[in-house]
Amino acid sequence: MISKPKQVRVVRTDLNTGQTECLCECACEVAGGNQLFYTETGPDRCPVRVEIQSQSITIQRQGEAVTTMFLVLHQRSVSRIQTEFGVFEIGNLTTLLEQTEDCWRVAYEIGEPGQPSDRFQIEWFFKEAEA
Repeated sequence: MISKPKQVRVVRTDLNTGQTECLCECACEVAGGNQLFYTETGPDRCPVRVEIQSQSITIQRQGEAVTTMFLVLHQRSVSRIQTEFGVFEIGNLTTLLEQTEDCWRVAYEIGEPGQPSDRFQIEWFFKEAEA
């Protein structure tokens, strides 16, 4: 079942520096209450699919590089980036996962255990599409 047309605003925050960046603000479709589909604005116009569950989230971005992030709450996981030069894997640790009607949120660290890490949060803010 697909819900009414919605708008999504995607915001990424660097938790190390506090710097916030709006990645996209566009129309989207939410299916089944836990799947999100949208196409990023900007020159690349990459399709994105997000699927959220109670303990995990999968983010797939189809651009020049195909990125698949599979994040499991409080567990280490691996994200894959497929490029013309091969497949790269990056270790992640998911520290926060929340889903409400108006916002989905995930926070994660990139890096190996015991090493300094990059920490990010991605938020998807929803509102009804304007007629």
